Amino acid sequence: MALNNLRRYVRAFIQALVLTLRGEQPPALRAEADYPQTFAWFRATIALVKQAEEAAAAHGFDAAAFIEHIEGRDLSLATALETIRFHAAQEYPHLLRSADPHARLAINAANMNDHYWVARFCQLERLPEPVRAALSALEEHLRAVPDERKPEAAS
Repeated sequence: MALNNLRRYVRAFIQALVLTLRGEQPPALRAEADYPQTFAWFRATIALVKQAEEAAAAHGFDAAAFIEHIEGRDLSLATALETIRFHAAQEYPHLLRSADPHARLAINAANMNDHYWVARFCQLERLPEPVRAALSALEEHLRAVPDERKPEAAS
């Protein structure tokens, strides 16, 4: 077991050394450098989700108990917000780092669903106004995904 870990660490070190000697960056850093507006949008999404959660908490609003029937299933506001945070923090960056040619399409499709959820929650009259305001800001933000294309390699 320890020998396998050592081999893995040595392999990772050699790969990092080769990238450094070539003047290249690991894929994770390249993705963020290639899509700076999109990664900034991810960070802003996470901040807006946090603001919505804080608005709910500040007004004694239980987002986990606030459930709406959306797309044929019951969905709590807390679950919707946690899903949106997961997408922005983990799933979307992973897709861009994967270099999959359909990554942008997958991000736009998932975000369209997230946007729909937030828009539906915003329409509910029983939602406290401070929470609605925070969700409206998130809804507006989710509507504006940057259409940033990966820079082409110089020939």
